[in-house]
Amino acid sequence: MKKRTLTIFLSCFFILAIFFIQRVVFEKRALSRGENLTGENIDNKIEMVINEKNRSKLVQMDVDKLLASRKEAENKEAKKASVNKSDEKPIESNAYEVKDDGTDFKSVFKDSLFIGDSISNGLLYYKHLSPENVMAIPGQSIKTTRKKMDDIKKKNPKNIYIMLGMNDSTYTELDSFKNAYSAMVEEIQANLPNTKIYLQSVLNVNPKNEKASSRISNPKIDSFNKAIAEIAKDKSLKFIDLRPFLQKNPAFYEPDGVHVNVKFYRTWLKFIQTNYFEVN
Repeated sequence: MKKRTLTIFLSCFFILAIFFIQRVVFEKRALSRGENLTGENIDNKIEMVINEKNRSKLVQMDVDKLLASRKEAENKEAKKASVNKSDEKPIESNAYEVKDDGTDFKSVFKDSLFIGDSISNGLLYYKHLSPENVMAIPGQSIKTTRKKMDDIKKKNPKNIYIMLGMNDSTYTELDSFKNAYSAMVEEIQANLPNTKIYLQSVLNVNPKNEKASSRISNPKIDSFNKAIAEIAKDKSLKFIDLRPFLQKNPAFYEPDGVHVNVKFYRTWLKFIQTNYFEVN
């Protein structure tokens, strides 16, 4: 009985001893894990946070550099635009105060050619210019004008004044018009490299004439004129804006609200002679 009790006591002692040893080892390992967590791992965490902040700073620096570069580019473009604008030397408003002084325009424009539609045809109708100096018929468009390129080349004028787009506006969209207009100008330049070419604005119809406005869209005419001005700038040509004449003098309109009367033509020619005419 005593032997059995001793055996049980020793067994319990060994079990408790093993349990105690495992507990000590466990706590030591736990302590070791705690030291790592508060030591090396924490240092790594701090370093990671610092790296994240540094990366954020670098990203912000890159963003700042890009913004600065964009600002610099915008300033250069603005400066360039300002220079180009000053080079254009826009016509002053008082230049449109034109008076008829009885000039013989047939003599002045004897070496020039006016290309256009029924508006330009009025130069012949009112006998301000000679037939050889006008190539314009009612309904003329860019397409029909390009078919006459051989005749334009044969005339070999010193100056060409183009006014086209009103008829095109009734069936052509802006992009197609601009491409066709640009191609026409390039074709003339290729055939007549020494000829001065001037691009004139398309005239708006009378906004107070409902019938005229229903046939021809003034907003579309304005978009065409913007395109013509851009073509002129791209090709280093002069753009002649005639619209202020009609804005200031609605009496120049014919009753149909589309065409212009005899008073407009001499004003038009005198304005060109004064501001856009070169004797080669």
